[in-house]
Amino acid sequence: MYYLELASASKNFIDWIRRSLQTKLRVKGHVTKDSKGSTYQLKYAKKESLKIIKKMYYSDTVACLARKKEKIHKALELDK
Repeated sequence: MYYLELASASKNFIDWIRRSLQTKLRVKGHVTKDSKGSTYQLKYAKKESLKIIKKMYYSDTVACLARKKEKIHKALELDK
């Protein structure tokens, strides 16, 4: 099991991202708080995370953090 996770101190931002992804990609995700209660975490499990990842990295030339993209590709073996 793995998760795609986005963390923010802003509940409004997390809610906006969640609604946007639900509308555009039909993924639900769930929101939790960290152990200190200072940040919100929007999490997507395996099937939904793959939908999001494929949209995020739709091209080899998409603007992104290369180290994060490489980490995701290596973990999921998407380059094969």
